[in-house]
Amino acid sequence: EEQGNKVLIQTDNLEVIEAI
Repeated sequence: EEQGNKVLIQTDNLEVIEAI
């Protein structure tokens, strides 16, 4: 499900990166 243009990316080290 998209929220605007924001995408949440979960990396292998369990950090969550918010990419616009």
